[in-house]
Amino acid sequence: ALVLAQLVEIGLGRGHRYESMARRLQNGRTAAQAAGAHIRERTPESATVMAWGWTAWPIYYWSERRSATRVYKPLGTLTTFNTNTEFGNGSGPVFRPGPIADEVIADFDRQPPAYFVYSPSMVAAFGARPDPLEHFTELRDRLAADYVVEAQYGDLRVMRRRDPLQPFR
Repeated sequence: ALVLAQLVEIGLGRGHRYESMARRLQNGRTAAQAAGAHIRERTPESATVMAWGWTAWPIYYWSERRSATRVYKPLGTLTTFNTNTEFGNGSGPVFRPGPIADEVIADFDRQPPAYFVYSPSMVAAFGARPDPLEHFTELRDRLAADYVVEAQYGDLRVMRRRDPLQPFR
């Protein structure tokens, strides 16, 4: 039955969930490679970035830029972990307010990242509905006010700070 279910998923075009190889764009690069190159070509080496979502994390490597905060992966730090669904209902990650989230906002305000890269993978891969970012209102509101979508590579939304010369708020 499990094999049949997987074959149905593959037949419906959702088989990428079960393969270990990263999905490729038409030019052969992964979304993270393309987003990283986009950022690297437009920022000085001193610029920082921030990633949200599982498939966004490799942009630190591909952009050759550091995280704007010490939290470079929100899963398990700014959110709970998703729970194993093999033996129960399970649950997706949810936002976890507290001192670490406060620190991220303080770091973000002190030195806003040049780019924020968003991936919906918290929802798509881990079943988090809504995305934990929706409940991290302090960060969500800063992104809405001060960042604009500049590019999209696969599922990665590359958001640039609107005015990098202006101090934050």
